[in-house]
Amino acid sequence: MIRSRPFATERAARIAAKAAAFLFAVAITLLARPAAASELAILRNGFSIRHEHRLVMGATTRLYLGADDSSFTDVPTEEITGYEKDLSLPLPMPVAADEHASVIVPFGSAKPESAKSWSATSWSKKSGSAKFVTAPGLNQVVNSASAAYHLDPDLVNSVIHA
Repeated sequence: MIRSRPFATERAARIAAKAAAFLFAVAITLLARPAAASELAILRNGFSIRHEHRLVMGATTRLYLGADDSSFTDVPTEEITGYEKDLSLPLPMPVAADEHASVIVPFGSAKPESAKSWSATSWSKKSGSAKFVTAPGLNQVVNSASAAYHLDPDLVNSVIHA
């Protein structure tokens, strides 16, 4: 009557499950940490500057705007009143419901007419990653401006096409 010890295997299974849950929680914490690294430098004049990290160099503080050190701005240290965590969510990639309703424009493009030749797929293939701004369609702009300034949409369209 040798009896196997079911308590030992159950105990080992419980320990393994707890260890796996602990490792999972640690992994989630470590992976989520870089996403929340952005901060806001609150300036004396009321404005704020979003930055990834900073370097205080005497009377000047260098605010790095990206994850790499290639994009930065120097601000006098006495102009910064404090720092806050940036709790805003990143902007999602816009999805155009109708190709004729809106035009996807690469962020920072100088000429709107040159942006019409860019598509979302060709831009992302050329640069790897890019920020896009969705330009609303002409009818949508006319209707919102007409409603805001209490004008007839036909009048606004006639002025545009004149």
